[in-house]
Amino acid sequence: MNGLDFAKTLNTKTNVVITTAYREYAVESYDLNVLDYLVKPIPFNRFLKTINKITQKVHHQKGIQKEEDTINESFIFLKVDKKLVKIKFDAILYIESLKDYIKVFTTTENYLVHKSLTSITEELSDTNFIRIHRSYTIAIDKVKSLEGNLLEIGIARIPIGRKYVSHAKRIILNTGERNR
Repeated sequence: MNGLDFAKTLNTKTNVVITTAYREYAVESYDLNVLDYLVKPIPFNRFLKTINKITQKVHHQKGIQKEEDTINESFIFLKVDKKLVKIKFDAILYIESLKDYIKVFTTTENYLVHKSLTSITEELSDTNFIRIHRSYTIAIDKVKSLEGNLLEIGIARIPIGRKYVSHAKRIILNTGERNR
């Protein structure tokens, strides 16, 4: 029995990730509603993306329904130095791009990660994070003030890029009114 035959015998609520050297079975695997299909050799960043997908799926399956609870309990694993570090979404203040790296500023520590700002922004929850500059993604609920094209988070003053300014201000100001 191969892996696909085995997956056909499982109930539909079982989470399955297929790892294989064969690309030709990908379509058949998605008909089985697998969580992901990884082709060997598996790049580490692709593996991490799958782990984050599994984590979010498991949280969802455990019945975490409230949006606020989901944000507070959501997290991401990032490779810092040679280890995976769990970072909760609600601890992230902002993220700064540094060429091939990003620096994640949290309420307790800062982490230097080999990753692009675009990829980390896509992985974060859309409800609380927004890209405001080609070099910055911020947590909307951590904004203390807005002044012109600068915003303040903690002690940092972060610029809002020209192409992001109207969208960013609309999102930040509307979110602030909803939280009152």
